[in-house]
Amino acid sequence: CRNQHIDLRPHHEFKKIKKVSNGYMVDGEFFDSVIATTPSHVISKTAGKILGKKEISSLTSLTHLHARVLILETDKPFLTQDYWLNICTPAFPSMIVAQHTHFVSTEHYGGKHIAYVGWYDKPDAEIFKVSKDELVDMVLPELSKLENQSVQLSRSFSFIGYFSQPIYNTTFVHNRPCFRTSATGFFIANLDM
Repeated sequence: CRNQHIDLRPHHEFKKIKKVSNGYMVDGEFFDSVIATTPSHVISKTAGKILGKKEISSLTSLTHLHARVLILETDKPFLTQDYWLNICTPAFPSMIVAQHTHFVSTEHYGGKHIAYVGWYDKPDAEIFKVSKDELVDMVLPELSKLENQSVQLSRSFSFIGYFSQPIYNTTFVHNRPCFRTSATGFFIANLDM
């Protein structure tokens, strides 16, 4: 990208973006074009003075679920053959279990097995209010029942992924963002596409 004068800034948190005559000032630094990959609600707040009122209205009308994620490091996998398991019953305490080390080898994780356990829900759901330890206590016994084996937990991590899943309803169909916006040189490339 550097040879083509493209400056990628993964995980860069910007505070202010402003349209100038021939490009954009992002936190005081000049760029001739910007590709915004942040959630639509974030774009509507940070680029509100750049985009048209109709675009901002469309972006703010979109609804999303947030993700609550629990990462478990264990001595054995919870799933012996499958990578991804969608769970569609309230009898099980999570919505998804992905045995990540069936996709990326355990050799990259010090011989440990990595499982992703997830929930997708509205921002005010109870799942976002419980602690990591409460999540572990809630799911570990049930995960061990999936294939009738006990596993030894080494470590666990938890995080919330805001705006992780767009709700694809009739509002979405009419308001999803386009890659090209009304602002020349300002593009949107996010999950809502």
